[in-house]
Amino acid sequence: MKRHTYLVIFAIVVCTLRAAVAYPTGNMTCSDIGDFAAATVEGKKNGQTLKEALAKVNEATAAYPLERKNMIQIVKAIYTEEWAKHMSAGRRPSRIHR
Repeated sequence: MKRHTYLVIFAIVVCTLRAAVAYPTGNMTCSDIGDFAAATVEGKKNGQTLKEALAKVNEATAAYPLERKNMIQIVKAIYTEEWAKHMSAGRRPSRIHR
């Protein structure tokens, strides 16, 4: 019984730690990702097509496959997801944690 309890506790700890691991972003900081998303929203509002936005990402990230993957996901979400239709590239709040 005692061994079973330790095994359950160990499994919970491992699952919790696994969930807490940061998402791989390559060399991009959270601020970089936010700036990129805002620029993508602005480009979309200025008439840039999804195809043009993806071409820009592919060109800019030729040597950075992880960043490319993340940026493509952001572009696709901004151009295709229903919730993204309400996004604005307006002024971002000041960074409190710097």
